[in-house]
Amino acid sequence: MASPVDDAAFQASLLAEIPALRRRARTLTMNDHGAQDLVQDTLLKAWAGRHGFRPGSSLRAWLFTIQRNTFYSDLRKARWEVEDTEGRHAATLIEPGTQEDACALREAFGAVALLPRTQRDALILIGVEGYSYDEVAVRTACSIGTVKSRVSRARRDLRDRCAVADPVRRERVGT
Repeated sequence: MASPVDDAAFQASLLAEIPALRRRARTLTMNDHGAQDLVQDTLLKAWAGRHGFRPGSSLRAWLFTIQRNTFYSDLRKARWEVEDTEGRHAATLIEPGTQEDACALREAFGAVALLPRTQRDALILIGVEGYSYDEVAVRTACSIGTVKSRVSRARRDLRDRCAVADPVRRERVGT
């Protein structure tokens, strides 16, 4: 089991190893910016895992192992990354959410269920089943004017009920 590490002494030892870590990072990454990031990641991981370091062993070797493993992990991750500075590729991956649609549909079904039976039947026969006003009038044994009136009232009631539930529609309707 590892013995406890004195944080102040460990910090001083880490600071002393930074120049060696920078040199090695530059040889691994071949650029200064990448080397700085690699050194920073190495130091962060070393500090987080300081209790796993065995005093008396080589700190530099331990840090170089962390650095090497971090470098190779970053290379593996980079294989899957796509450079997309303008966001064109990301825009193709976006799929609009369907939760709102499901909620709106459930709300519409609930609003239709609250309509009086005569209005609901006329609306469904005209709007869903695709019957003409003449066919609905014959089917329900009432005049065309009555069917049109029922459908009109049903549509108005649905519009009003749905507008109350949705603030955006409420603004459009003017309630």
